[in-house]
Amino acid sequence: MRNRTVIFIAILCLGGLVACAAKTMKRPLSDRDIEAARRNLDMSEKPAGADGSWHTVYTEPSNYLAGTGLRKVVRAKSGERIELWWVVDWLNKGRVIPRWHYELRYFRTRGGRASEGFQVGECHFSGGCNSVRYRTSRMNEDGMPTEFQVLHWDSWDYGNDGEEGYLDRIQHVYDVKRDWYVVTKGLYLYPRGCAPPVSSPPDVCDAKAECKPPYQPVKEEVIESRPLDS
Repeated sequence: MRNRTVIFIAILCLGGLVACAAKTMKRPLSDRDIEAARRNLDMSEKPAGADGSWHTVYTEPSNYLAGTGLRKVVRAKSGERIELWWVVDWLNKGRVIPRWHYELRYFRTRGGRASEGFQVGECHFSGGCNSVRYRTSRMNEDGMPTEFQVLHWDSWDYGNDGEEGYLDRIQHVYDVKRDWYVVTKGLYLYPRGCAPPVSSPPDVCDAKAECKPPYQPVKEEVIESRPLDS
């Protein structure tokens, strides 16, 4: 992988072995949308420097036996916060078979108060290896970020839910300063000698020796590119 600063965390998504799909756009993507998506992806790969640093949100693996609900909260000095939830999609989402998964929610501030939350990331695969990170201009001595500049959810199919013959990757990138949300899907070649599944639960992100990155990209497409609350 190009960005070796990504620290993968094992998030086990058990959903009746049904993979989820990213939401589709309600309008065709314009050239402006594609260019905005590229800027978001470039920002997600920006190394730490004087203008900001990356920090990982860790969580424990979970499964359908664990109760749903809030798992972790990260608050910023600005009043913003992000929340990591363990949720289930079932009859209320039109599913016959329930699907348990993690999702990331972002709460912005307006008039000094936190507003409603927006989903800005989720686990996409039953054997999903996910990285959840945020970028801030400064981490304070009390452990609180000054603000959120960028939120990045990176989901790899370390099981075998995606397109046949390829390693699937779905990224969610929200540029908070620009208020632009992007979802992309990428296809990669498996390393020579590697066959799915790439890993085995409960160590979902512990790839087999012959399946470790880097992975050669084949195709990448933009699924969503828009302001967050449009």
